[in-house]
Amino acid sequence: MISNEQVNRWGLITNLILLCTGGVRFLGDLAVSAYSSTAPSSLIAPGKERLDTLLFVGLLVAIAGGISWSVIERIAGWTIGAGGSNDGWSAVAASMSMTVPLIVVPIVYQHFANTHLLLPRHLIAGAVIIVSNACGWIFMYGWRAVGLAGVKNIIEPMPPSPNWRKRATMELVFTIVNFCSIVLIYRVIVDSQFGALTISIVEKVVVPAVVFFSGMAVFTLVKYPQSIVDPKWIEIRGVVGGTLLVITLTGGMLM
Repeated sequence: MISNEQVNRWGLITNLILLCTGGVRFLGDLAVSAYSSTAPSSLIAPGKERLDTLLFVGLLVAIAGGISWSVIERIAGWTIGAGGSNDGWSAVAASMSMTVPLIVVPIVYQHFANTHLLLPRHLIAGAVIIVSNACGWIFMYGWRAVGLAGVKNIIEPMPPSPNWRKRATMELVFTIVNFCSIVLIYRVIVDSQFGALTISIVEKVVVPAVVFFSGMAVFTLVKYPQSIVDPKWIEIRGVVGGTLLVITLTGGMLM
């Protein structure tokens, strides 16, 4: 006999398929501007206006990512939540719930705001960072099914202990992996089309990475040791960290 839970799950899957099918053509039209071979003359120049716009877009990415992860958890039957421990396919899914909105949301915003944020090769760079960041998350969290432990299980194994040095080390690894596998690769692909790369690419990676790491260090120390061992505060740390991460990643990619 089919349970109500199975009916609800398949109903949700069917609705998602219909929604995705209906949106393919719409997203395809929006993607044309992001795939253009020339930079639009009306591109918002770096400055306060662009910074404010990217902050808003980053918040939209965070919302879209949170919703995506909640839907994925419901479909897969996971109960990981924010701040939980992923591995294997759940790590890949968590990565994609961040990288896909990082690519799609700016395109959608650009269309509805009737403005230009994106440079050529946005989609090419986006496709690459989906793969590179997923590999980075497997490196961090492992894949138990194939015997891969993951860096987190080595540095900060579960259950967590009130050790701020281990937490800071893992936060540093998390920062390096995400900003190298997303911002650095994105900027190399996008910026290289306009000539030789300069030292400015380092600034575009390092500055937002330092902002993220500093913000998480402050949060961890202010609520120490609850931020490391208390499940409620671990969940809050996950939400705060996820929001700050996508905002700084958005800034690094598009500023």
